[in-house]
Amino acid sequence: MFLYSVFAAGLFALPGLAAPTKVVGSWTLSSFRRSCAFDGSICTYSFFIDENSGPENTAYCAFPVSAHDGVPGNHSDFTDMDCDQSGTYDRFKVNGGWDPAGFATIVVTDKQLDSYAFFGYQEGELATRDVAAPKTSPAFTVGTFDDNDLVLAKLAARQDYQAQVLGLVRSWNPDTRTISMSFTIDEGNGLRARCQLNIDNTDPKGFFWSVPCGSAYTISWGYKEDTDGAVMTVCVPGQRNAWFGWDGINSRTELGDSPKSNWYERNCW
Repeated sequence: MFLYSVFAAGLFALPGLAAPTKVVGSWTLSSFRRSCAFDGSICTYSFFIDENSGPENTAYCAFPVSAHDGVPGNHSDFTDMDCDQSGTYDRFKVNGGWDPAGFATIVVTDKQLDSYAFFGYQEGELATRDVAAPKTSPAFTVGTFDDNDLVLAKLAARQDYQAQVLGLVRSWNPDTRTISMSFTIDEGNGLRARCQLNIDNTDPKGFFWSVPCGSAYTISWGYKEDTDGAVMTVCVPGQRNAWFGWDGINSRTELGDSPKSNWYERNCW
């Protein structure tokens, strides 16, 4: 939860996105279930949305998705589904898509807050009608991404493909005004890389962006004063990026391992 607490009270504009990245909090989907007719003619999706910001920002969603054009209900895409099918409460809209690789993506939009979050489910989590484990994802201001939003969520569905920053050590030399950082990037697919960065002419509360780590990555860094926190962006240029957060960065040098983070398909640099 470090990433979300770093972002919660302020917005960073991070490099490599079509629009400033505006993370407004973290949302959780729980009790997620997809129940389908045996002939695949119709499926019902049901789940709870919790924006983790008080009981007024929670909701129960349930809606049907029918087969169409020869595609069964469990593999059918859907758009702008109301959580409340009675039409009396339409704050939340839900889009969903199926990928032939074997996973579904869900995009929940809160029209009142003008924000959305992306969630992914492997087919095995949904096929038995069992309740899937709760999932928490960052929520963004609508318009943050300008591509097909469902494409952005595809890698998030792959729980075996999450990145992590391991063993981050960060120090500050006031005489040379240099920040030194060392850490390992674990891509989540068996690839690891060691990074050693020395950022000159900066300060402990400074920002930097697109600093090379070898030939495969660039690293950006943003600071948030009220939590003494920071967010690191790891970019594979032209392909994807991931975000990692820590709090209390200037009270210690060994920041340690980050939580795991999904890769997002972005043309970063």
